[in-house]
Amino acid sequence: MTKRFDSTARAIAALAALLLAAPARAEFGVESADEAGVTDPSDFSWRAYREAMDRFPERLGIICHNAYELDKAGDHADSFMFFKECAERGNPPSMINLAQFYDLGLGTKADPVKATEWLRRAAEKNYSAGQYDYGLALMRGHGVKRDVTKARVWLEKAASQGDHDAQELLRDPAFRPGS
Repeated sequence: MTKRFDSTARAIAALAALLLAAPARAEFGVESADEAGVTDPSDFSWRAYREAMDRFPERLGIICHNAYELDKAGDHADSFMFFKECAERGNPPSMINLAQFYDLGLGTKADPVKATEWLRRAAEKNYSAGQYDYGLALMRGHGVKRDVTKARVWLEKAASQGDHDAQELLRDPAFRPGS
């Protein structure tokens, strides 16, 4: 008799919790907006992020960070599309991430040429991580014809901005143009 009472009591408690939580859950879906934008958004879809990029281009970096979170959750296909949109809008960190997706074939077919093209675009935006990664691609001949002289130019640009990895690589006596 006690077992049955315990399970019945648990069922009633669970039902009561659901009924009490229902109004709060319904309120969560209510969206409000002010001059700064939407607060308490009810729509976390890809469409909503794209609209946010249109409305608040100055917040592109913060908005695009959500693509990283989406990828970490395992949704590579949507994350790929999100990074692509952000990269096409000129966000250098998204260009680097998109390059990794092309390189590894996450959410798309692997394409080292496209990967290196996005690294070049990030490098040309004066983004030190892009300069370093593009320099490495040139040094290795990954997705692009190997060119150690050009690699050094991009690595020096990254190093001049304080990129520690580029500075270390350039100090390495084994790294010489033509080697």
